Amino acid sequence: MPYITKNTLYKIVSEIDLKKEPSPTKSRLEGKNLTLLSKRELQRLALITEILGSEYIPVDRFFLKLKRPEDSYSHIHPERVPSYHSDRMCSALTREYENYEIPVEVREQGAASVKKFRKFFHENIQLFQENRTDFYVKAKQEFHLKKVLTNRDMVEIKTPNSGRGAIQDFNISHLEHDLDEEIAKAEVYKNTSNIHRLTINMYGNLFNPEINDEEQKNILIKWSSLKKEIKRKYITFSMIKNNPDINLDGNFLDALGLNRCSYCHNDKVDLDFSSILHEEQKSF
Repeated sequence: MPYITKNTLYKIVSEIDLKKEPSPTKSRLEGKNLTLLSKRELQRLALITEILGSEYIPVDRFFLKLKRPEDSYSHIHPERVPSYHSDRMCSALTREYENYEIPVEVREQGAASVKKFRKFFHENIQLFQENRTDFYVKAKQEFHLKKVLTNRDMVEIKTPNSGRGAIQDFNISHLEHDLDEEIAKAEVYKNTSNIHRLTINMYGNLFNPEINDEEQKNILIKWSSLKKEIKRKYITFSMIKNNPDINLDGNFLDALGLNRCSYCHNDKVDLDFSSILHEEQKSF
């Protein structure tokens, strides 16, 4: 069975139509009382648990085909549909994601120049890694730029790996204890005062509510942070309990439209890992 990263799992779940999904029950949420979260958040978590815990998922379970992202022409490695892997030790599952912004002056020249710059980058990757100053001078000459580029023109983007290797503690009891503590912490915070309780009850599950009161704004900022931590720890707990390698049914992943990893499926030898790792993590 193929393997995916946690970010790819997030992407799959984020595109499922929640209107067709049943209301989440405690039994679908590892027996946890997560009423502090919104119905939408609970549905997403229940779907993650279902997918992680299923050896076989009918291809028509969600009637979902992942959207193919449009190229924004803003980065060296363009947006792509995520990949799945046949080898649990594939480098693309353990390496961190790296990308670089395309210089503004190049972008202003149009899509053709961006594509040319991407090719130029890959052809001169060794020079870029060993001597960026010389790379920037060469880029100025190649693309007739008004000034020599700097690191500020090609901002580096690094995202930690989201696969199995990103988790340090595989002890189920510890993970469950941490989750329970996080839930209890949020409940205590909610009941700090009447204004906390009132604000959270009224606005705690709304997306970007318009509030002018600074105290209430700060309460919601903290509340959002606490909820995010609950969801993160729940997903880690459910993942390690049910499917630590995120090993899913291949037919299901094919039906979703995921790409096969070119490296571990041996389709080609020359591989750019960063393009494989470009998987947007959506919050929910």
